[in-house]
Amino acid sequence: QTENARKVAVFGLGSGTIAAYCTPEDSYRFFEIDPKVEYAARTYFSYLSHCKNADVVIGDARLSFQQEGRQDKWEEYDVIVLDAFTDDSIPVHLLTKEAFDLYLSRLQKDGVIAVNITNRYLDFTNLMAGIARVEGLDARLIRTESDPESAAYGATWVLMSRSTLHLPEKTDERWIDLSTIDSTVVWTDLRSNLFSVIRQDL
Repeated sequence: QTENARKVAVFGLGSGTIAAYCTPEDSYRFFEIDPKVEYAARTYFSYLSHCKNADVVIGDARLSFQQEGRQDKWEEYDVIVLDAFTDDSIPVHLLTKEAFDLYLSRLQKDGVIAVNITNRYLDFTNLMAGIARVEGLDARLIRTESDPESAAYGATWVLMSRSTLHLPEKTDERWIDLSTIDSTVVWTDLRSNLFSVIRQDL
């Protein structure tokens, strides 16, 4: 493995677009619960085929990730991407403190967790700020607008890390520093509350 190579875990496959960021030295592992999604990604899209070191693990992402850690297959990741959320299905068990404890146990000390929290009905900002607080993480949030001319959809992403090495500067006005949000919203495996993340502007 070269110095610039990255080990990346991605929760949620979709069409495999995240593999477009893969370099020849990188290794990407996608965790996807639905085998039909993998079939579609390989049959109708070419993103996975351009990443020679990409593979797909079928099964519940958190359970598969935990089992992989027990077997010590890949050691630690440089980037963990959570991209398994849709407007009508929220995998709560991927957003609890215990889930983030698991992610951090498999993340390089200066690694980054990237979370796609785009949603028409729910706002996960306070939850991400609360998780960052209890886990002692630096976190930044960015929102991009839709652009109909280029067929680009708006999105909201959060980057979290123990280190600021690979995070945007706090002076970058495009990003919101979540440490400035005094949030007590934290979900656990025993307790979560969707009412705490319902958007207030609906």
